[in-house]
Parts: sequence; C-alpha cells; structure tokens
Amino acid sequence: ERYVYVRGPAGKERIGRSHRWVELATGLCFLDEQGQWVDAKERITPLAQGGAAALEGQHRVFFPADIYEGMIDVAGSEPGFSHLRSRPLGLFYSDGTHSVMIGQLTSSMGQILPSANQVIYTNAFLGLSADLVCTYRKGGFESEVVFRQQPPRPEAVGLASNIARLQLF
Repeated sequence: ERYVYVRGPAGKERIGRSHRWVELATGLCFLDEQGQWVDAKERITPLAQGGAAALEGQHRVFFPADIYEGMIDVAGSEPGFSHLRSRPLGLFYSDGTHSVMIGQLTSSMGQILPSANQVIYTNAFLGLSADLVCTYRKGGFESEVVFRQQPPRPEAVGLASNIARLQLF
C-alpha cells in the first residue's frame, strides 16, 4: 500500500489518496515447521546425503543425484496428500496403438542450474542426445525434455508422421 497527496480541485488543498494492490497466486506462502506463514521461495538446494531438494513452498520436491538410480519425490503439505514418486522410462513415438522407444533413460547426474529453481540431467537418454530439465515453481513442478539433436522421424521406427506423437513415458 502507498499513500500519496495530490492537489485538490482548487489547486491549493492537498488530498490524501491510498494506492493498494493485492497479489493472488497459487503457492505464495506456506506453513513452516513452527506453524507460521512464510513467503515461498523457488529455490533448490543440495542435500548433504546427495541429491537436492526444494523445501520452501507448499510442496516439497526431492531430486535424486542420479535420475536413473532414484526417483523424483513430490510431497505436499496438505493433509491426505501422499508422496508422488516418478522417474522417466524413456522417449517414445506412439500412434495410439503402437509405441516405440527411441531413447531409454540412462545414468545422469543432476546439476542445479544458476536460476536455483531448476535441476538438469544432461544426456539422460541412450540413443538420443537430450536432457531432462526439472523446474520447481511456487505453484507446481514440471519436467521437460530439451533435445540436443533432431529425433529420428517416426518412419524410421515404422510409424506414420501424420499420427505419431513424441511422448515422455
């Protein structure tokens, strides 16, 4: 909130005006261990036992040191929210009936990027030059694949380009 004074209609008197705004978004604050509401931070930090974690938000995300050997673990702070554990299997082309693997997950050590809210697993897939990037945000968590080379065309694995979709399983 900000309070300012402006000249009135006659030009001599000063009239006070209040300017305020309210920020609304998912995950802006969370309850800490002491039961206090604190501002959430989009920050991933290394763990002493290996791997990394984002612990300053409504959900906590734990990243394994090696994506092939571990799983990404998302834990919510709400009652009844269980842990969601996931690990990519590989990259596939799928036409709705058939699926063909074009890149299998392999051993890749995670690195926290300078943004401090992303972990990258470089060269995470056998047979395809691609990285897995995991992003922690106040309102959620996402993973995406960054291709370092053009994937093979679906025809190269026996599927039609007009119906095949590239998927991360």
